[in-house]
Amino acid sequence: MRVLLLLLALLATPATAGPWPRAKGDVYALLSHQGGREGWTGAYFEWGGARNLTFGLDLGGHVVGLPRLMRTGYSDIAVDGRVRSFLRVPVPLPEGAHVPNWFDPWLAAVELSLGRDYLEDSTQADRVGVGLTIGRGFDGPMGEGWITLDLHGSTTREDRTREQAGFVVGIKPRENLAVELAAFGEREDDTHYQYGPTIQYGFGAFGEGRLGVARASDGGTRWTLGWSRTF
Repeated sequence: MRVLLLLLALLATPATAGPWPRAKGDVYALLSHQGGREGWTGAYFEWGGARNLTFGLDLGGHVVGLPRLMRTGYSDIAVDGRVRSFLRVPVPLPEGAHVPNWFDPWLAAVELSLGRDYLEDSTQADRVGVGLTIGRGFDGPMGEGWITLDLHGSTTREDRTREQAGFVVGIKPRENLAVELAAFGEREDDTHYQYGPTIQYGFGAFGEGRLGVARASDGGTRWTLGWSRTF
């Protein structure tokens, strides 16, 4: 797993997916890197299964710079990271249920996850979690848009709880251009958050390039470079 995280450093804002199920057989991949040479590198995958189920893998970590690893013969692999596999299940409304007008366009899904934390002191901790994601699409004067809210909580055997929340508003003014404004927060030992815009530009069959900038709770500014594609 550490070697895999190292290879992904060639390319993170946390991935927020929304409640829409992935089409059966479709695979979505997102690779991203946020910060400098020792920033956060991430990879996110979704696969559409039967019955509107979506399976996924979300991993990332801090990886030392490649030049330093080359000098040490790839023996000095200092990395801390996270791995999470998940299953997303749509939440259908009961037959004949009364839905308020304000909620009618919204969709919801529940997410169950299993993962592992890789810590800087070389220890590991298994983690189990549950999440809720809601979202809706809309038509605006600049094109199609969407809103998503993701809430996730997880814990380990040592009762180390982690709470996460993500909010995204996006709009697609052109077929190959999308703009998002996102905010993400996490609380474990401390509380961290960041917010900012991301631009995604499509290159046809080659996928989409992503460029983002975020303001973080520590006062720093972090750039994100990413690539995504649906297979």
